[in-house]
Amino acid sequence: MSDSIGEGTVLSEYKISTELITTATCNIYKAVHQYPSNQNDPTAVIKVLKETLILDPGYVSQFIAEGAILRTLCSEHKHKNIVFYRNHGKYGERPYVIMDFVSNRNLRNLINEKPPLTLAYLNRVVRYVHQAAYALQIVHSKRIIHNDIKPENLLLRDSDVEVVLCDFGHAIQLLPTEEQKELSLQDQKRDQTYRGPERFNCYASDQYALGRVTYELLGGDLSMQRSSITIEDWNEILKNWDAELFAPMSLRIGLILSKALSLFPDKRYKTVLEFANALVEEVQKYNVQSTSNLSTSENSNNIVQANDPTDTVAVLNPSSIAPIFPSALNLNQPDANQTKLITRRTFLAGLDVVTLGILGFSWVKLVPTISQAMIPRVVIRFVSPPSKPLPFGTIYDIYHGHTNNVNGVSWSQDNKQIASASYDGSVQVWNAINGVSNTNFMGDIGTTEPAYDVAWSFNGNNVASCSNSYDGKRHKVYIWVASNGNILSTSLARDDHKGLINAIAWSPDNSKIATASFDGTVKVWKADDGSLLQTYRGHTKGVYDVTWSPDNNRIASCSERSVHVWVALTGERKLTYGGHSDNILSVSWIPTRNGELIASSSVDQTVNIWSAITGNDEMPQKPFEAAVRKVRWSHNGKYLAAGTRSIGVVHVWEAATGSEVSPHPYNEKEQDKNINVIKVDINALAWSPDGTMIASGGTDKLVHVWSSGLTDAGK
Repeated sequence: MSDSIGEGTVLSEYKISTELITTATCNIYKAVHQYPSNQNDPTAVIKVLKETLILDPGYVSQFIAEGAILRTLCSEHKHKNIVFYRNHGKYGERPYVIMDFVSNRNLRNLINEKPPLTLAYLNRVVRYVHQAAYALQIVHSKRIIHNDIKPENLLLRDSDVEVVLCDFGHAIQLLPTEEQKELSLQDQKRDQTYRGPERFNCYASDQYALGRVTYELLGGDLSMQRSSITIEDWNEILKNWDAELFAPMSLRIGLILSKALSLFPDKRYKTVLEFANALVEEVQKYNVQSTSNLSTSENSNNIVQANDPTDTVAVLNPSSIAPIFPSALNLNQPDANQTKLITRRTFLAGLDVVTLGILGFSWVKLVPTISQAMIPRVVIRFVSPPSKPLPFGTIYDIYHGHTNNVNGVSWSQDNKQIASASYDGSVQVWNAINGVSNTNFMGDIGTTEPAYDVAWSFNGNNVASCSNSYDGKRHKVYIWVASNGNILSTSLARDDHKGLINAIAWSPDNSKIATASFDGTVKVWKADDGSLLQTYRGHTKGVYDVTWSPDNNRIASCSERSVHVWVALTGERKLTYGGHSDNILSVSWIPTRNGELIASSSVDQTVNIWSAITGNDEMPQKPFEAAVRKVRWSHNGKYLAAGTRSIGVVHVWEAATGSEVSPHPYNEKEQDKNINVIKVDINALAWSPDGTMIASGGTDKLVHVWSSGLTDAGK
């Protein structure tokens, strides 16, 4: 026929070399780019709709939709755990899509090999599950349901270190108003082995399928086609497990699986990543517990026991941490060697499978007396502060959870969590060190309006955020319970501002919230009931930022070319500062020295430090190479951090002397080679409460968490 495809056929400059597999609907080929010098990896996979189906509009539209979904997923970043889209088109009447070639191995191959249930293998399974869940979380963030999770669609790459999600042929994309879709006739005719019992597609359906895959990886038999896993099923698996090694952990894993495999979608975990994290936490507890029996000669120089007996994260001695993190992970040791480590109780300390396979994470290495294997960078929780801080700019984590510009970041007072706000319509709370997301506040209430700023209360209990609708007609403030994402005060979720709300700030006593708006006003609210206390109307233009004095009594806000300082409860203007020659974008009140100083940054490419009492400049003006979008004081009042506009550079310097902490300004893109270095606005900036870390975010849609180069003593 005219549309036949085979060896030697060229599609979009890719020449087919061999057919890999034929499915019910597609022919899948391996191909090589004709001009390999133009490609990082010239090898690709081409998926082509079968010639017998080109007259069926249902199959054709579904196939074309797969290419569109892959293009959506891969248009912004190349995710290591999602097969990468390259191109699509038609050969005659046969549509095709071109993707990265990953490997010929998948999780079905691993299941068929029936590996022994060692602790090494358990860690391996949980690693795969977490990587798959992370990929699905990205997919779900785009309102896409994969709808075909099974071992064959989870490919193994790099000597089986990584798992890659593929085959979006049955994926569906929900409308903004939808949370589920009824099963199509094609869905109802498909193999039901990994499908949930519900008669509709939802995000929880993917979780159920991944739970079934996990059960099978751990030795479970799905031949009975049960819709749920019974305790009898699980007991059959436990017969093959080493009781000394796994009890009672194995029973708790059974409970985790039973929740993911609930017959009712709303009884499963809130997100698929929450399910994977539960597995990770359980296995991580055992990994750390198992290291407690290491001989003194093996661990005395490297592992320090946690003060808190409930702490489930390995605590490393600072001397064992490499200051420069290598980018590769070597996990190619055979299982036999790893089993030997287990039986000797020398399994690697704190194997943090949370971070395996996630983009942007750094890695550390234990010294060779424990193992030559590299392990993921674990949560570094020191028993006492290190004698030397990690080098300035060293990245702890890069958070990829947002799909649009990051506008605000704020730390919890215990240093452990970060809240971030984005134009993607979400306010997310996540672990500051390993990047694991806990809550999407806006998504939990079905709101997708762009979020402009976020602030964590000083007592750590609540998070406040502000959002604005796309049409510019709705401007809302929300207060959330930090631990669960529930709205604390619905009375604040209203349209009192008549323009975009740009910034939000808590009072130090946690009782009030200030908001700054493009309507030219600053409003002060009671945090407990949302009642409006004061509206300050001193600005003639839109207000960019707002900050509280440490004594709780004054507020500073910045606008066109002026900063106003006023009494919080009365609106009385105390002074006006006009030391900049262009729009003032950010203002920060020093948290020490009785609040005598304020720092402000401007489009005029400077940061000024001036008296909050007299309005006089107190220190020399600090010049920069671009407009300064954000400026923030460290919590000890000794240092300042500033993020520039357009070129994405963050500077840290000593306020009194103007001396930079590092001779070279930290470039947020320097350590992430996959991200363009230029034209990044730093919209968000926050110091950790202990001063050792800084979080910065901007128009690259990422949040970087990195070392300030300082100890918590500020030295």
